[in-house]
Amino acid sequence: MRWTANAASGGTDHRVSWSVALCLSGSGSVSELGTICQSAGAASWGVVRMWNMDEQQRSFLKDEFFNCTIRGAFQRARVYTAEAKDNGREGFRKALRSSLEQLEAHYREPVEDEDHIRNIEILSSRLSIDHAKVLVAGRFRIGVAQKALNLYLKYLWCIGGVSTPPHCPFYA
Repeated sequence: MRWTANAASGGTDHRVSWSVALCLSGSGSVSELGTICQSAGAASWGVVRMWNMDEQQRSFLKDEFFNCTIRGAFQRARVYTAEAKDNGREGFRKALRSSLEQLEAHYREPVEDEDHIRNIEILSSRLSIDHAKVLVAGRFRIGVAQKALNLYLKYLWCIGGVSTPPHCPFYA
């Protein structure tokens, strides 16, 4: 299996990758992974995650991430008009998902705040133009667009799909 670990050493974040065969019989353990990280030059190590999933696993997780993104971003936002029919709402959700998946590639490497803000503005504008009939006041509001993009990126970041997203708070 291929694993990656983020290791912090001297205030710098190092990414260490290696191939490790882990057996469920107990011959491979988290402490052994820590030993491998340390022998690779890291003073301490953090989250270890597998990043070579098959397509079904990736698809399942992305479906879940998108559903969680919708719930989190739309929970109190009153996004749709009262007259919006199910097919209009579904069309909007498909367009949002497509837009988020297209933006995903831009975030594999760190993105400057200005570029991130521009991506949010473009996301809001494009979806507003294409789906005005189902949206309250004909707009996909900037705050909801920001929450949707930030949540989606945070979920992808958790599995190593993107670098640390901008506006990614860490809670104690």
